[in-house]
Amino acid sequence: MEKVKEKVLEKIRKDLEDSGSGKFLWDDMTKWFAYIRALFDFELLTKEEAKELGDFIDKNSF
Repeated sequence: MEKVKEKVLEKIRKDLEDSGSGKFLWDDMTKWFAYIRALFDFELLTKEEAKELGDFIDKNSF
């Protein structure tokens, strides 16, 4: 399952880079918050990790 977590985190970083503006669009935000929630629910992320990722996405979005 650790591999799944790493793949999701890699995809989040790639989406941010691919956005061109360095910002997530609303659709990306919604999708990644859902993925982060799923990882948290399956105990693949700690509460602190989930919050850190959520804050990162929120900070880097339109």
